[in-house]
Amino acid sequence: MTAGAGPGTRFPYLEFLANLNQGRGMTSAYLVRYRENGRKAVLKILDHASGSVAREAIVEELNGARLLQRLADREAPGLNPEHRLPKVYEFDERDEYFYVLIEYLEGQGLARRLGEGPLETGEAIRIAKDILTQLAFIHSPERNGEGRPICHGDVKPANIILQPQSARLVDFGIAKLLAVGRTDATANFGSEN
Repeated sequence: MTAGAGPGTRFPYLEFLANLNQGRGMTSAYLVRYRENGRKAVLKILDHASGSVAREAIVEELNGARLLQRLADREAPGLNPEHRLPKVYEFDERDEYFYVLIEYLEGQGLARRLGEGPLETGEAIRIAKDILTQLAFIHSPERNGEGRPICHGDVKPANIILQPQSARLVDFGIAKLLAVGRTDATANFGSEN
């Protein structure tokens, strides 16, 4: 971020409630509320920096936002409402940064929950079923509406939100459409966590 151009000045229509990542990684994430309607969202900001890695990260986030927006807006046969993907409210690339505003899902992160101790067997099975249901939807060209499988690429406890009725997969920043028949989808893909 450039000096004097904090997120509040970039987004005057948002009220900033919390910093969600405390400066980890290349992306800043905030819990925000739209001033007009009170709706909560997650704002992810990726500042432009020099170099091909930074540009590649912005392209991945932009493509992930477009893909999630299409997926979240689709009626998904066999996907219950509690398993639907988070909605994308808006995204854009500006001169100095890329941003995306995504539906905020109330709940506890699986990473935090695991920090409290081991899961009960039934809870672990429920979480696995919920996440596998969502992954089956995005991986199936017939169901996802894209005509090709989609690889989330970053399934980890930090990207799973536990809600009373279900576990939900979030953060599609590096999700990719895969070429049909591609066998090397895991090469150089995903996060280190």
